[in-house]
Amino acid sequence: MIRHSLITVLLVSVTTYTQAEQTTNVIEELNNLKQRLILEQMAGEGKTPLQRSLRKHLDREDTTIPKRTSPTHLLSPYSADKPRIQQFEAQYIAPDGCENWRSERHMVECQNHKIRSREIFLKSTK
Repeated sequence: MIRHSLITVLLVSVTTYTQAEQTTNVIEELNNLKQRLILEQMAGEGKTPLQRSLRKHLDREDTTIPKRTSPTHLLSPYSADKPRIQQFEAQYIAPDGCENWRSERHMVECQNHKIRSREIFLKSTK
């Protein structure tokens, strides 16, 4: 029964993450298209030198904008372990009382517990 619940939680977590990632990609694409449309409107029919320059740039530009990636130094140290982190998050059960923190100190204790548990999990699943 518990194993079934953990599998269900894992599947829901993965599905939610995938949907969030897809939504983010769609939003990025919409923003790119919106920027392109604004530039197209600014270029108009190319009557002024500025409009002609912008039109020339838009005509040369590929409509696909490369996806931006985060610089390596800004990535989490756990980025390479994303599947294992998701697996940990799906199975982790917080200690009693850690759902609602009573104070900042209590929050720190709960988060430290989670960090230590994650480290142990990652070491045990290498």
